[in-house]
Amino acid sequence: PTPRSGDMGAGGSSASMAPLFTARPVKAKGPFAPPGHCRWSPHEARVARTRCNWVRPRLGDIDGADFGGTRAPGEPGLLTIVECHQPLLFEVAAFLSGTPNDYVKCCALSSPTVAAQCQLVAPTLWERMYAERWPAFHACMREQGAQDWHSLYKSTLSGDLVCTLEVFDREKKLGFAMAAMVAQLHYEAKLNSYYAKYLSASTVQPELVPASEEHRLRFCPPSARNLLRSDKDTPDEACESDVYPYKVLEGLEGLEVGKGVELQWKMQYASPFGWWYGHLESLRKLDDGTAAATVIFRHFPETSRWYRLEVTVGDSQMRGCSFGGYTGGLRPVEKEEDELWMRFFPQEPVVF
Repeated sequence: PTPRSGDMGAGGSSASMAPLFTARPVKAKGPFAPPGHCRWSPHEARVARTRCNWVRPRLGDIDGADFGGTRAPGEPGLLTIVECHQPLLFEVAAFLSGTPNDYVKCCALSSPTVAAQCQLVAPTLWERMYAERWPAFHACMREQGAQDWHSLYKSTLSGDLVCTLEVFDREKKLGFAMAAMVAQLHYEAKLNSYYAKYLSASTVQPELVPASEEHRLRFCPPSARNLLRSDKDTPDEACESDVYPYKVLEGLEGLEVGKGVELQWKMQYASPFGWWYGHLESLRKLDDGTAAATVIFRHFPETSRWYRLEVTVGDSQMRGCSFGGYTGGLRPVEKEEDELWMRFFPQEPVVF
């Protein structure tokens, strides 16, 4: 990602790739919480009641602030927790800080002593809040070693941060069924949506992706990130074909016949690769380190010309495709990724 305006500082260096982050759903309401916040599961509700029932009677007087609680003689109060049991305080703060509004009320305004202690975990809390609201942006920025998540939260909310991500089911058109296409996105707070500008050799219309469809966004697949990094030491030395998302994925590791795969394919030579989901029907390794692979696309009828494709993969060469356009590499799909792809599988076979 690149800032659209201004200097992002320590948290805003140009972004490429990061480990995926499994974020908890936002459970708290507030001015910063997205609409349609998640319901708690029965287990989470029981945990919440247990924690609140424990915390409420123990919030005594601290720094002159009366929390309205009462506690039995000899039981530790909040002051004892703050001064002597910081790990427990941090757990409570993390539990209560679902949004920036909650964080301010719980950690910044409740007490000077609490505020001072919570500064130790503020970066972690801001990162968690960021990941809960913008999971794909978080994955992208974390790979860059971002640390100032407070500043990044503000920059993302204002629409100044742009990330290069992959969008499933582009524009919800049949021509992009079971594909993830590369786009540059920023967040539009007034619309609670992402503005996606697709990377293409031709001019294409942008798309607004509602925040409720966050599952349509992902950062570059984890297993492909290191393989798609440029071999050049500096960006100035790398040509376009040496960098993601234009670089051909090399290698055959993890490919299994019968399993789901993602194939790099593009129609125009100067466009970036998209990922197209299929199943590996056969794989025959060749003497030069490459392999002849047959991929089938089950969202097409078996009689369709788009159902079966033979490709050569494994090296860094981009090759012409019998469907038209060009192919790159082939990667195996993990179980969690396969489940996500199935959310976009058409109910009826795709027929053009």
